[in-house]
Amino acid sequence: MHGSLLGWWWNKRIMPWDSDIDVQVSESAIHFLAAYYNMTVHTFQDADAFGEEEGQLVKEERKYLLEVNPYYKNSSTDDSMNVIDARWIDTTTGLYIDITALRINHTAGTHNGRRPSRSPPRPTPLYCKDNHHYLASQIFPLRETTFEGVPAKVPYAYQELLVEEYGEDSLIDTAYPDEHHVFDQGKLEWVPMSTEMVETTMSEEHEAEVALEKAESEKERGSKKGLLHFVGLGRKIWRRKHDNEE
Repeated sequence: MHGSLLGWWWNKRIMPWDSDIDVQVSESAIHFLAAYYNMTVHTFQDADAFGEEEGQLVKEERKYLLEVNPYYKNSSTDDSMNVIDARWIDTTTGLYIDITALRINHTAGTHNGRRPSRSPPRPTPLYCKDNHHYLASQIFPLRETTFEGVPAKVPYAYQELLVEEYGEDSLIDTAYPDEHHVFDQGKLEWVPMSTEMVETTMSEEHEAEVALEKAESEKERGSKKGLLHFVGLGRKIWRRKHDNEE
């Protein structure tokens, strides 16, 4: 989800400036992980990392810690310090995957805590403690795909969710000057921007924002002018009618 899903949209990889991965699990899954796997360490051979042992190249082993937040049962969105329910942590680098539980929102679309008996059925409302809200129909059924070369699953309405969170431009804008990267259509990857390119892009964006503000201001003045004209015309008609009656 979030930045990871946006990276998947572009080239099924993590965006270079993103420092973590965001995944979601069901509420029952986070209870299972907390009960049986909290603070467990898991060892894997890294397919891309090699070390040397007795003069031969061997795949390096990496260890990962699954840590479940002790406050994972607290479903409130008010505790901003505990919105992440668990983390999968690379003990070598400290990089981690944020894990949040997807919970049913029992109060959404209700009246005084009760859903009207005659209201039509609607998709189950869901939420995470980081205050992101969804409908079950946006999430399920999950779509099977790959991410960073391994099997993964993404929400059913991934495009709709990305537009809701990041806006339509996030799906088409190939330049991210704030992150000093541009998307290379030929290589299908984000590549660093030169300092000159960053300055040019930011300058163009600033000019576009100024032009947009100017256009909106002129449109607003035009609307006010039209309203004043309409009010003045109404007064003239009223005066004519009043003079005729006299």
